[in-house]
This record gives sequence, structure tokens and C-alpha cells, in this order.
Amino acid sequence: MKINDIINTRFTIKGYEDLKNRLHTLVRLFNENKFPFKNMMLGFGDILIEDREECFGRIKELSNLLFLQVKLIKINDGEDYQIEVE
Repeated sequence: MKINDIINTRFTIKGYEDLKNRLHTLVRLFNENKFPFKNMMLGFGDILIEDREECFGRIKELSNLLFLQVKLIKINDGEDYQIEVE
């Protein structure tokens, strides 16, 4: 099945874009590394993320559902990481 067939079968285009925006928000939170994080995420309700590891798990799950790759990049001489969506 091609990605467009999957999107049209399982998601509307708007729904796919909303989930993609959520993924980008989670990536931003991961990169800012200010946890715990509790707030309202528009269209999704309250969100509570205890730590960076939990945020990374959510990013991986959502990126797999959306068929989008994320890239984990070492920064600060390999002591820290940042994520980019490809």
C-alpha cells in the first residue's frame, strides 16, 4: 500500500496534518529539554510528559504512525541529543 492510500484510508488530510504538527511540537519539547511538561495541546487536550525519555517514546511512536523519519543528532561532544524530522 502506498502512503497516500494509507492516509486516505486511515486519516483525513487535515487529521494527518494535525498529527504531524503534534509530532513537531513533541520534537520542539524534546530539544528544549524542560521537563516535566504539562500544558494544553490544541486539538488533543491536556498533555503531561514527565521526562525526555517519555517524550522520545511518543515521538518514535507518532513518527512510525505517520511514516516520517526522525533523526537523533549528538550535540555537545556526544553528551546530549537533538531531534530533527526528515
